[in-house]
Amino acid sequence: MKRRLRNTASGKYAIGYCIFAIISVAIVILSFALLNDVRSTYSSQNDYLFVINELEQSVTSLNENVYTAYVSMSHEQIDQYDALRDKCESSLDKSKSASSDYYLREVVDLNNTVMTYLDASDELIRGIREYLETRSVDNLGELQKQYSEQQRIYSYVVIGFQNAYSARLSFLNNMQDQIEDSILRIVYSVTALLIVAGLFAGGYAVKSMRSMKHSFDVLEDGIDAFKKDVRNAPMIELHTSDEFEELADAFNNSQIVIRNQMDSLAESARDKEKLAEMEKENLRIYGKLQKNNLDFLQARINPHFLFNTLNMITAQANIENADKTAELLETTAEFLRYNLDNISNTVTMQQEFNNLQDYIKIEKTRYGDRFRIETSISRDVYEQHMPCMVLQPLVENSISHGVGTLISGGWITIRAFREDSRVVMEVTDNGNGMSEEQIHAMYESLKNGDDYSKHIGIRNIYRRLQLFYNNDVNLTLQSQNPGLCIRISVPLCMQKESGNMV
Repeated sequence: MKRRLRNTASGKYAIGYCIFAIISVAIVILSFALLNDVRSTYSSQNDYLFVINELEQSVTSLNENVYTAYVSMSHEQIDQYDALRDKCESSLDKSKSASSDYYLREVVDLNNTVMTYLDASDELIRGIREYLETRSVDNLGELQKQYSEQQRIYSYVVIGFQNAYSARLSFLNNMQDQIEDSILRIVYSVTALLIVAGLFAGGYAVKSMRSMKHSFDVLEDGIDAFKKDVRNAPMIELHTSDEFEELADAFNNSQIVIRNQMDSLAESARDKEKLAEMEKENLRIYGKLQKNNLDFLQARINPHFLFNTLNMITAQANIENADKTAELLETTAEFLRYNLDNISNTVTMQQEFNNLQDYIKIEKTRYGDRFRIETSISRDVYEQHMPCMVLQPLVENSISHGVGTLISGGWITIRAFREDSRVVMEVTDNGNGMSEEQIHAMYESLKNGDDYSKHIGIRNIYRRLQLFYNNDVNLTLQSQNPGLCIRISVPLCMQKESGNMV
């Protein structure tokens, strides 16, 4: 189980150092923020000096234009006035905006004086334009008065600029002193906070080391006690909620396991006696198995004898020119050889189909044209691996209990095809079939594993397929009225190597 970080020894150290780091970083960030704020304030105040200087240059340029226009009385100078006046008004707006952020009486007075100066200049320029349009000598006296008033206001503007510069410079000097004091206070505060954080981290580390030393001592004492007396050593009690507690619990569990193993060793003598008796029983069972194997080999002698006898009769039939008899004997011999060689082996669908063809030839010889047999084996299931003797017993069942009782018109259809990831085998006939009660009885017999004497072939096939395909077999019986359809579905099995069936 994963522990939380604070419940581990390394986590305790990490938490202390993280707290120290967080405090230190916070102090540094705060210091930089304060210094940046002071620097920004000082920079903005310094920029206000440039705003006042820009306004002074604009007013000076405008006043020179007014003087030239008054002296020369020319349209060219009057036309330049509007552009210079717009520039001066723009500089005045900047000065007003700056004075609204940090109020200084001298700057506000300067702005008002400049506004008055602009109004007087506008009045003078309008008078000059009227004179140039009318050339009336009567207007010259009025223009002289307006120009004198305009210049008088300009002298106040000049004084206002001097006062504004002095006020701004004084304000900046005071701010610089405040900045220096703030920097010193910040340095002192940061140093003090870092010292406090360092003391806190050191104290936390000392506390953690003492806790670890205590855990080591408890563990060492518990191990020494266990070495001296394995059975009676006390359990280690440690409640630190970290790896040391886990280690103590693991050691306690080890003590319990060791003591249990010591107790179990005391009973080993009785267990050995039981094992000896079991070995004797196994030897008895093995001897019985060997005898069964011998009986099985003995039982195989008879099929070999029959197979050799059929070969001898076939040779005699060929000598006597009994060709049909010889062909039937050869087919029967091939059929018996297939069963003899593969009864305990895995075969392919193609091998099973070829064996079925031999069986059909034998039955055709017996029954003649009383029924017909049609086969349809899909090539994509030729390599399907399966137990031996599956299709032949199904066909034999259809003949024995179905079309074999008909005089004529009987038919059997044998199909094998792939359906998704499964292989389906179907044998359908138009014989006597089975009633619903008989089909139900057959299902119950297959389900309960009971013997069902009439259809022993179907039961035998179903059991062998269940063993081969690990019970993944679907068998259905469907009455055709007349006839019966036996359908068997098994998993697709193309990779299984041929060999003995389990």
